[in-house]
Parts: sequence; C-alpha cells; structure tokens
Amino acid sequence: MAPTRLVGLRRAQELILGGRVLDAAEALDWGLVTQVEPAERLNEVALERARALASGPTYALGRMKRLLRESGSASYPEQLAAERRRSWPAPGRGRQRGLTRSPTAERPVTGR
Repeated sequence: MAPTRLVGLRRAQELILGGRVLDAAEALDWGLVTQVEPAERLNEVALERARALASGPTYALGRMKRLLRESGSASYPEQLAAERRRSWPAPGRGRQRGLTRSPTAERPVTGR
C-alpha cells in the first residue's frame, strides 16, 4: 500500500524525503502498526496471533487479505468489482445484497 494512503502526504514526505525514523509509540500513533509489545513478549504474542489466525477460516481470511492489500490502489468501483469476482458462496440473501449495492450509493464520511 502506498505510504501516502497509510499516513497522508505530509507524513509520507517526512518519512521518505526527510529520513525520519519513528519509535514504536509514534508508529502506533500514525497507524503504521496495530500493536506494540515489549521485546520479551514479542515471540509469545506473535505465536498467539499466528495460532488464532491458523485456527480460523483460512481460505476466507486469505481472500480477505488479498482484497485488503489490493484496496490501497483500487478506486471504489474497482474494489467493488474485485469483491464480486472474489466472493465465495455464503448462505442467505445478505451476500446478494452486499454484492449488488450500487457503487453510487452514499459512502460513509470518515475523519480523514
């Protein structure tokens, strides 16, 4: 994903052009990492996370991971099309509603 999409233009410039190095707390604050752990707990926490992911619906998680990774460079209509192409069968009418939602529908307003 492009740095500008992750942290915004100014912060990306500061990191890339200015050679700024972030400490763990800043990386967390900027949204570059989701969790910070002490070094002595790192292996334990990583293994817990890996086990939780491995025991879940790995096929579905893999497909979601790919969609998330691609969403950084896709437009809204492109992302909807990718989700339609890569959707997996799911019971019920909720899946069909989600796949047929109009790309021109009102999008949520975010703080960014």
